[in-house]
Amino acid sequence: MVSYSVIDKKEKIKMAYHHSKQLYKKQRRSKRLLKFSLSIILIILIGVSAVLIDNFFNRSQSVQIASTGIQARVQSSSINVFRTPYFQFQADESWREVTDINNPNKFVYRSYNANLVQHEFVVEIDDITPIALDNENTTRNIPIKIEGNRLAAPFGISDNCSAFVPEGSKEQARVSFNEAEFPCNPDGNSFVVVASLIGGNEFFEHVSSDGTSHRYKLTYQDSTFTPTGREFRGIVDSFQLL
Repeated sequence: MVSYSVIDKKEKIKMAYHHSKQLYKKQRRSKRLLKFSLSIILIILIGVSAVLIDNFFNRSQSVQIASTGIQARVQSSSINVFRTPYFQFQADESWREVTDINNPNKFVYRSYNANLVQHEFVVEIDDITPIALDNENTTRNIPIKIEGNRLAAPFGISDNCSAFVPEGSKEQARVSFNEAEFPCNPDGNSFVVVASLIGGNEFFEHVSSDGTSHRYKLTYQDSTFTPTGREFRGIVDSFQLL
């Protein structure tokens, strides 16, 4: 009886030892698994952070400043900001400044589809060459008002100005749309828009921040297959007088 009791105690001690050993191994495996999981999570977090930081710096570096004569253009991946000493405006990345204009008071911008000109925007400053009424090709008008140093176009672009002359008339004339006067070619087929000041005409003045008064004329042509003038409306909404 005594010998069996001793054997039982040894077996129990041996079983307890094996149990403790197995428990220790399980705890070690659990700790290793936890460390491995934490390492994976840390690697993922580092990777995500690296991507976010890289995207941030890429966006920051995508804004470049290029000087073209007296004009500066800020270009990003989706928008151009064209700036002169007299004005600035925004347009999408298809727009380019025409730099071979030998007239310091005339600024020309064009939007291209490949090599095809789809839109043209012209700003004339101060010494504006008048156009004889018989040579006018304007067919539409966008009435504007000046709010601070920005332009506002509350009425949008008019229909073809043939609607504002006597029915059947094909003679050029000066007409008015929402109290904004402009020259009209009722027989014209081109989508040519001039901006006119409400209560005035296509020549408007603004006093710049240095106290100098400048005279402006804004003209736009949409040469797409189905012209809408939407590009010009966007330009006018972003146009600032400096």
